[in-house]
Formats: sequence, structure tokens, C-alpha cells
Amino acid sequence: MRSIFLSFSESNLISNKMLSKLLSTQVIRRSFSTFNHVINRRPAMLLTNILVSMRCTQRCRQCNIYEYEGGPVNFTLADFIRCIDILERHGTQFVSLSGGEPMVNPELDNMIRYASGKNFLNLQLLTNLYAKETVVNRIIDTVLETGTSIQVSFDGFGETVDKLRGAKNIADTVIRGIERIDSLNSSLTKPVRTSLNVVISKQNMEQLPEILDFIAHIGWNATVDFYRWTSPNHQEHSDMKITDSDEIRNAVELMLQSKYVSTPAFILKGYDKFAQGNMEKRCPYLECPSLGSKFYIEPNGNINACLGGAIGNIFSQSPNEIFESSAWDSMLEDMNQCTGCWNTCYTPAALAFHPRSINDAISSLNLFSTRR
Repeated sequence: MRSIFLSFSESNLISNKMLSKLLSTQVIRRSFSTFNHVINRRPAMLLTNILVSMRCTQRCRQCNIYEYEGGPVNFTLADFIRCIDILERHGTQFVSLSGGEPMVNPELDNMIRYASGKNFLNLQLLTNLYAKETVVNRIIDTVLETGTSIQVSFDGFGETVDKLRGAKNIADTVIRGIERIDSLNSSLTKPVRTSLNVVISKQNMEQLPEILDFIAHIGWNATVDFYRWTSPNHQEHSDMKITDSDEIRNAVELMLQSKYVSTPAFILKGYDKFAQGNMEKRCPYLECPSLGSKFYIEPNGNINACLGGAIGNIFSQSPNEIFESSAWDSMLEDMNQCTGCWNTCYTPAALAFHPRSINDAISSLNLFSTRR
């Protein structure tokens, strides 16, 4: 559900198109807002994920989106426009559209078009590409037309991935969509950024070499992460956990050998410590709240952070009011008590924006060049 939309592990993919946006009046104006938030040590909502639908076309074992009972399941186009306008005024630069599965929302193509007109530094669609072919093709066309980045979930092949993601013929369906994107994208003067998001668990570990071969075959960069179960939006299953140190090290070694795996090396190498419960806590919300805090907005306007639970509502409060509220103070107290996580969603931001040592500073620079 909550995949990253511009992870630091993908930052080597920054295109000339994005660099040109840095000089746009919209980006410059938002940068002044960001500077003001930094001075006041207030979240700039620099990285924001809009959950355009709380329903999905799959039922992944690791995800609990199907339990959502918070109100409307889809953003209306009018509310989406309101949300985008508020984020633009606050200073948001990176926006992802996800869910659930965003293609469930019948207004998704219009939402993409509206958001792309705001000239965010990066607008990205996070999707499983598993929907009616006519819907998938229409959204692919909109993505390519607007220059929107796209990241596709891909967790393996055959019955293995069907069981993991709770649907039928997933690999064939997703690969068909990927091939269409690749074919159309290759003919564009300015191709859009494409990437995969892969979650490796005990259930698909044996397919890791085949998955890496597929990634190399299509030539897309991929964020590869291990199955995790500590956040509120994940389901815990003992038969999915990878805790054996030798098994972890062997998998990491395979990932590090692939030039297409964009997950930072320090994240991959540190996973074993996380699995054994002795990793160092690195929290961007606490260490670098202005630039590193990442937020999720539901169709009813509720704003969530990593621990879940609304800290406010973007339709009834300004972002500044939310970050001056007792609800946000309470969330920060909970974050202080949290033992920490280790993943591509949050950990890299703490290292990049708040290095604690020379080694941290060097590693954070390497986030912008994923080669080891």
C-alpha cells in the first residue's frame, strides 16, 4: 500500500526533465515555503502520498488495506483537486498516487492530468497493473502523455505470486502491461521514468534469481525490499519472515550484483541486523522532520504518518495547524517510543538529511549513485 514514490534509492534516475523543473517558477516558489518550514522545524510535507483509492484488485498477504473502514474508499476528483492545491501552497515537491490500487478510482486519468500541471519535481503512479486491460491501457497512455513516473509492483511468477498477492494470473497480466509501457515509452523523445518495486519474502525467495533476471531483461531499475511486518499497514505472517542470517546474506549478495537494483547498499546490508532485532534506529520524522517526514492522505482527508492513525484532516485544518496540534505532538511521542524500522520507505531519508558521522555522510551521497 505504502510504497515510495521517489525513494532515495531511485535518485540516480533523476532525468534532465526533472532537472529542468528545478528552475521552474512553481518549484522555486514552493522552495521558499520549504525553507520557511525548515527554519521553523516543521514538516514541509516534501514527500506526500495520496491514497486515491482504499480498494485493491489484489489481496496481498502482507497488506491490510481491505480492512479499511475510514469513510469513502475513493477520492472524488473535486477533493483531489483541493488536496493538490493545498499541498502545492504548503511546498510539497514530490507526490505519489497510490492506494490500494489507484486504477480502481475511475477518475485516475483526470487526477494524473491535473497533478501533472502543477509541475511537481516528481509525480509518480504506484500500481500493480492488475485491472481490466482497457483500464490499464488508458492509464498507461495518460502516464506517458503527461510524463508521469510509474512504479510497478512485481513479486514473482506463477502460483507463487498468485498466492502471495491473492489473485490469478498475476505475472502474465503484469508483464503484459510492462511490455506495453516499454514499447510505447521507447518511442518517446523524453521517456518517463519506469521502475519496479519488489518484496522478497520466504515464499518467493527461491524465485529471486529469476526475478533479478527479469529486471535485467526489461532494463528497469528496481527497489527490492525484504518483507517486513512491524508497521500498522502490514500483516504479520511467520511463514513469510526471512530471519536466517546466511539466507539473508546470500540474497543480499545477489541483489548487490545486479546493476538494476537501486536499493541503497547500506539498507540491504543492514537488513540482517533488523531481522535479529539489533539494528540502529534511524527515524526521519525525529531526526529531520522538515525534509524527511513522509505523509499519506486518505480519501476523507485524514493525514497519516508511518505509525498509522490520523494526525489531522487536510480539508478542515491547514497543514501548519496540524503540525502545531496535540495530535502531532502525541504522534511524535509514539515515534520516540518506537523501536524503529529498516526499509526503503523511511530509513534512507534519515541518513540523507541527518548524517551522524562521516560514514553516514558518504553513504548519503551514495544514495544519489546506487552503484557500490
